[in-house]
Amino acid sequence: MQKLKQIPKRVHHFLIGLVLTAVLGVLAFAVVNTYTAYTDMVVQQQQQYLLVTARAVSKTLSLYISGQLRDIEILTRSP
Repeated sequence: MQKLKQIPKRVHHFLIGLVLTAVLGVLAFAVVNTYTAYTDMVVQQQQQYLLVTARAVSKTLSLYISGQLRDIEILTRSP
């Protein structure tokens, strides 16, 4: 405690401000990093969802067109 009293108040306040600035910088970095990781994860999930939806639509459309072609083939064979 004796050594702490020997440091001028101005330097003491500067050191406290420096430490707080460093802590806030680390926290800001952590928040930005977490936000970036979260948004990347959400984008990846949405891309997966869109891919699954596109595959389902493709399969449905393929089945529908196959049915229509089959019906057309039947109609063209009938006398």
